[in-house]
Amino acid sequence: MNGNASFSTSKAYVMGIANYRYAPWQLNTPLRDAEALTMLLHDKHGFETTLLADPTAAQMQELFEQIRQENKEENARILIYYAGHGVQRDSAQGLKGFFLPADARPDDEASMVPMESLANVLRDVPARHLLLVLDCCFAGTFRMPSKRGLDLGGLSAPLRRQHFDIFCNFSSRLVLSSTSHRQQALDRLEDGDANSPFNRFLCRAIAGEADYTGDRLVTATELKTYLADSVSQITNYGGNLQSVGLDALEGDGEGEFLFFLDGFNAAQLPEQAYLNPYKGLKAYESADAALFFGRQKASQSLLAKTAESPFVIVAGASGTGKSSLVKAGLLPRLADQRIAIMRPGKKPMAVLPATDTWDVLVVDQWEELITQATDEQEVEQFYTEMRRLLDSGKRIIGTVRADFEAQTRHETLESYWLKGRFVVPPFTSEEYHDVIVQPAKRVACLFEDRDLVQQIEQEVAQQPGPLPLLSFMLSELFERAKSESVRYREIKRRHYEAVGGVSGALRNKAEEVFAAMPDAAHRDAMRRLMLRMVALSAGEMAGRRVFLTDLDFHDPAEDKRIESIIQQLDEAKLIRRDADDSGRRFIEPAHDALVRAWKRLWDWVRELGEENLLLHAKLGAAVGDYQAQKADKAFLWTADPRLEQAKELLKNDPLWFNEAERNFVEGSVAEKKRRARRNRVIAVTVGVVILGAAVVAFWQSQVATQKAEEATRNLQDKIKEERKKERGYFDKFIRDGDVFYTSKDYDLAFVKYHNADSLYQVYLKDDPGILVVWKALKQKLDSCQIQLNSSSK
Repeated sequence: MNGNASFSTSKAYVMGIANYRYAPWQLNTPLRDAEALTMLLHDKHGFETTLLADPTAAQMQELFEQIRQENKEENARILIYYAGHGVQRDSAQGLKGFFLPADARPDDEASMVPMESLANVLRDVPARHLLLVLDCCFAGTFRMPSKRGLDLGGLSAPLRRQHFDIFCNFSSRLVLSSTSHRQQALDRLEDGDANSPFNRFLCRAIAGEADYTGDRLVTATELKTYLADSVSQITNYGGNLQSVGLDALEGDGEGEFLFFLDGFNAAQLPEQAYLNPYKGLKAYESADAALFFGRQKASQSLLAKTAESPFVIVAGASGTGKSSLVKAGLLPRLADQRIAIMRPGKKPMAVLPATDTWDVLVVDQWEELITQATDEQEVEQFYTEMRRLLDSGKRIIGTVRADFEAQTRHETLESYWLKGRFVVPPFTSEEYHDVIVQPAKRVACLFEDRDLVQQIEQEVAQQPGPLPLLSFMLSELFERAKSESVRYREIKRRHYEAVGGVSGALRNKAEEVFAAMPDAAHRDAMRRLMLRMVALSAGEMAGRRVFLTDLDFHDPAEDKRIESIIQQLDEAKLIRRDADDSGRRFIEPAHDALVRAWKRLWDWVRELGEENLLLHAKLGAAVGDYQAQKADKAFLWTADPRLEQAKELLKNDPLWFNEAERNFVEGSVAEKKRRARRNRVIAVTVGVVILGAAVVAFWQSQVATQKAEEATRNLQDKIKEERKKERGYFDKFIRDGDVFYTSKDYDLAFVKYHNADSLYQVYLKDDPGILVVWKALKQKLDSCQIQLNSSSK
């Protein structure tokens, strides 16, 4: 199958001007350049050719009109080539470019041919494929701003049949320029050269040298890549750098100008598998680098930062793409290094990779040191080990949520932290465009129209931390487009509206899963499961890893319900199922965005009470210690004031606790009662035994009392230390709330004040010294509520 059959006509209009009437303008190569290209296009590519040698201004304008009149069909392919002088002049509208015809005169702008006159003609030509090639000084002046950039990923994979269909059947209107708007073009490199350097490589490229993928087809993207490499290299060597550009003209679409080589057969092109190119809530990994768009500049900046400092901490708000930037943007640029990746989790020292296995360690989600790790001594040990590794010459790269950065910024690493801090830069509109459009193009999927893309860009720009929400929505859009059997896979506006847009797609999917629960028991089980996957630290909500061993309940029916719900959440791509380095299986929210964006989950947290969510986290840590000490009763909550709160929670919702937690609470209650009975028995016995035995018993009681008092003091010290920490969080919440209140961000102020009030109710209520502060806090809460109510009217 000859690709030229895809077009009703293929015409080339070639101009070369070497012999100028104004002698200083004489050139050597343009005529030979024009003749060489004309022959190649006619003999090897089947173009009908028109060659115009040394035309005057009138002849050029006649040719432009001929182009307009001869090309009325949409299913046409046109190539226009100009080789000669080009100049630019300042005007009220900015720089204006001119072609110099053979009869042009110096300092007589009226004798020149404006580039805009050709642009006006091309607007009237409906040809589906049009390529304008300019080999002249200041050729870039013709370029128009665009978002052109197909980028098929290193040009290493063969063209797919679906891509070819898109390239042929959608519009492609491009200008290929040999210079930028500030550069001059070389007539020849050395005396005796028959052709200009640009024309020499242009002919080689079209003849087949630019067929990088070996599919007997040269695309405009391949052509530009070949010329940009070869022309810039040889002209720079000659002392006159030329930067080749490929830019869109008005009317450019998703097509691609093509040159068909002998032996091309579209029927033999491999099919493109319609695999979803969007990651949803998952982070991009190194293996996904070919699908990672929009972060080229940020990746380069991060690479430069790693060269400056052995420790780099990548900070950014949740949803700004920290992990993806490191894994898919940076790590492929460090391919010569041994890379190890870890997340701190509950036991950071246990998952720290062996030192001799890596050159660069990535500590992803540094905030887990406070949201998941429960052993403060182990956390301190982790920071000390990080410092030792850095001092020994190792390189470490971390990612941290900005709202947890202050709490994780440990004095042990302060000097490294200051030098290595890298804040994720915001996206430009062009970068968002690439994030949205380019992955779909990779698998030959298009958006219905550019207005839809622009609407998505605008919605994204209004969202805080929008990347996971955007990626999830795009994944949902692709699945809907994929399910429709059409010639071109298109993401349509009705798909966008059906999923709920950027802000609604994730929420709607979660609601869809919840609504699919068969009965109230399953819905309650889903609520409890989702709450287990929420971590609350210093009032900030984040996702939490839950091991499957922690989902063993005392009720077989509940176990079965939980298993079914996990399966449905996984199929909806709302959670991630994996195993840690020790092989323990776990689940967790696919991204913190699920925790932040799903209103129902926020409502569940409020219904349960933040104090009960915090209690559950403390209980989980206590159960872990109890089990680690082989069920030593000294580790039960017999003297812990939180036992009464845990009893009440267990009474109200028996399935909230797993079997181990339930046994711990019930065991604590039983042991507390046993100790009370023992003390009463001892008291009665002391009153009836003989005096000597009484003395002995009294002595033993004193010893026991001393031990009990010592244990109580230790417990009180621990509680006092916890209260001191919670008081610090309490004060910080109020300070943060004051900042937001002053800036009239009343919703954020209310959240901070509410967090402070929750801490007071759970941990600080019996401290009389804080009562005055709390009363002032309540007034601030009331004031915030008034402001919010007022603004909602």
